[in-house]
Amino acid sequence: AMPWRRRWPPLALAATALALCGASGIELPQEVPEDQVLTADDSSCDLSTEEWLPLRGLRGECPTALENGTKCEPRCTDGYNMTGEVWCWDGGEIKSTLRCEPMACYAHDALGDFGPGDCPRLLPSGAHCSPACGTNYSLAANMSCAYGNLTPFECELLFLPCQPGHEQRGRVCEPCLRGSFKSGIGPGPCTFCPDGLDPWAPLAQSSSAAACICNSTNWANRTSDGEVLACIPCPPNSQIRVGIVGTRVEDCVCKPDFRRVPPQEDLPMERCRPPDPCAVGEFLQRNNLTGSEAHKLQLGSCGRFVYRPPGANWSEVFDTNDTEDEANNDTDRDGWMPHLADCKLACRPGTSAQVHSDFFRAVDLNVRCDDGRTEGPMPFTWCSEASFTIPPLIFLAMVTLAAMTAGFRMERRQVLFERQVLE
Repeated sequence: AMPWRRRWPPLALAATALALCGASGIELPQEVPEDQVLTADDSSCDLSTEEWLPLRGLRGECPTALENGTKCEPRCTDGYNMTGEVWCWDGGEIKSTLRCEPMACYAHDALGDFGPGDCPRLLPSGAHCSPACGTNYSLAANMSCAYGNLTPFECELLFLPCQPGHEQRGRVCEPCLRGSFKSGIGPGPCTFCPDGLDPWAPLAQSSSAAACICNSTNWANRTSDGEVLACIPCPPNSQIRVGIVGTRVEDCVCKPDFRRVPPQEDLPMERCRPPDPCAVGEFLQRNNLTGSEAHKLQLGSCGRFVYRPPGANWSEVFDTNDTEDEANNDTDRDGWMPHLADCKLACRPGTSAQVHSDFFRAVDLNVRCDDGRTEGPMPFTWCSEASFTIPPLIFLAMVTLAAMTAGFRMERRQVLFERQVLE
């Protein structure tokens, strides 16, 4: 049978009294006020609406009608945990202590080998904490919790165990820069090779000072293990002999076009000097080769290497084959001929060079400079009309005589041939 619903406790007492009175023959009233009449109920709670759910709550496994005296288990949206309970109270009244709380995170489960620091076992949502990273580590980011989602912390090494040939830059190990090396394991830094290093050696990731190579103008002072202690410069204007790795000053040689000082190979090199120029004017004066006289050689193209005193009118002194303006305005004549330069002296028109009285000898009028040493015509070289006219005449006479001799011989052979034919 369905239980009776008691809305008012006094009515329950009245009903009991009436039942007793009726059983004993007492006459009862025929009508009772409607609001005091006991009514029957289905003994369940109506859960068809969601008014009984807390904020962010979901029905979950709860039915639409909850039987009297029973409970159910609703749930919350993601990121929240349900606390409390709901049950149907005697008479169909819903009793609930439900709440949806932000979900916490199990912080200690994410610590790994590191200490908890100030982190609780359960880290509330919206909170953060700092684990203990330990020796040689630094905390780079805290641990935090947001609705059950744990953001992990970061512990970074203060000093990275970088391999040989690498150094720590920021949070990573990078290869040594060109021209540097590192032999041990650790953060570094890489050590640069000594001054005087070849800019293209060693290659990156060098793990030993032995990879340092001095440049072409330095020789390497190395240890017994081959490591470079210093790159020592060669003497001025010298370099390491091509094809070898210099390890001593004797491996240095002068650069092209430079001269060793001292020149003796068995003595230590002091320096390498540039080639000396030549004093052409002094050479010409010493050998008495040029002048204003008719029989003297003229400067020719060598005039640009002969010193001209300020204000001197060289066109009156030497015939340089320049115009008067060119001779007077030429300011480049400092009296020196550069190394390996050359020029040529000349004779006046109608004359030719000869040495002493020998007008048959061919005379070289070129003047050359070789490291301060001037080479040119021999002393007593002069210009004469005889050397200009006689050699051609002699040559012409010799050619004529040769032609006459050849003609006579041809004629004689012709006569002999004719006699042989007639016989």
